[in-house]
Amino acid sequence: MNKSKNRIIALTLILSAMSFARMTEVQFEGFDNPQILSGFDSLNTRFVGQWPFGPSMAVAYDAARSMVYLGAGGGVYVLDVSNPSSPVKVSDIYTRGFVQGLFYDAGNQRLYVAGDQGGLEIWDISDALNPFKLGFYFTPGLAYGVYVSGSYAYVADRGSGLRIINVSNPANPTEAGYYDTPGSAWGVYVSGSYAYVADWLSGLRIINVSNPVNPTEAGYYDTPGCALGVYVSGSLAYVADGYNSGLRIINVS
Repeated sequence: MNKSKNRIIALTLILSAMSFARMTEVQFEGFDNPQILSGFDSLNTRFVGQWPFGPSMAVAYDAARSMVYLGAGGGVYVLDVSNPSSPVKVSDIYTRGFVQGLFYDAGNQRLYVAGDQGGLEIWDISDALNPFKLGFYFTPGLAYGVYVSGSYAYVADRGSGLRIINVSNPANPTEAGYYDTPGSAWGVYVSGSYAYVADWLSGLRIINVSNPVNPTEAGYYDTPGCALGVYVSGSLAYVADGYNSGLRIINVS
């Protein structure tokens, strides 16, 4: 009986190792850089520590309290990273959908969750040991990205474009307006009067949201790949453009 059990365990470990080896081979196929192939440290980057549970698609950082909010499947880990080599779990949050995007508002210590089919969730995280949900809004699509500016949460809602949600009353969020991007909205960043949307297959869309009830498109740049995420600093938009197109830097002055 013990021999049979040991054989099963050994076979499971071998199959797991083979699967991992195959996954690594596929993931890095076409790369000949040994630093990249190693999957560890690379140029100017050094491994410090990790929280090994996932899968994780989103992260937000609370600099004032040295905390990280880490999306992990259908929930969020609240981690104390004051010692970055040894993160400690403080608490966790259970969400309705798979966590695709996070935005932390330090001003009122609220965490906004883009939860795929679960829409937008708003959590009070002022007591990190006891987070509680303030409210939610079921968007019509799949919530993949979120950015909060003022009284509005801007949600990249996949096939339903950019949704603008009034969150001035977090217990009862309401939709103020929307803009139906031509592709599939995956990521969003707001700067000034503009929402920059990473739109799968149609690139970077720049939406004027000075009137959130009636947003209009100001311009766009059709990136060569599939736009998945965007970050804006000054007059430059940095677009994560899918597997084969890398990072695209767009002048949006």
